Amino acid sequence: MKVTTGEASNILSTTAEITGYIISAGEGIKIYGHCYAKTPNPTILDTRTEFSVTIGLGSYTSFLQGLEPGTKYYTKAYLNCNNKTVYGIEINFTTASADPPG
Repeated sequence: MKVTTGEASNILSTTAEITGYIISAGEGIKIYGHCYAKTPNPTILDTRTEFSVTIGLGSYTSFLQGLEPGTKYYTKAYLNCNNKTVYGIEINFTTASADPPG
């Protein structure tokens, strides 16, 4: 199994989109998505998106919600099958500051 982390886009104060690319499915993939945290090196034990319907090889997009405004997040793509998890490289992004009231 092999996955790469794509780019962060449409970054707002509480949401962002992250792409991932499944390069090799190996013996099959049970779940995949992105894990993210406010500290480096997030794992699937941190907050994560989770897809269970395998798309095969190719790209996918996770929509991250409930983020804190003006905060740096670290994220990476992951694949999981039979208790084995592989990760893509880590990237980071910073959410937009909250809009002032009024």
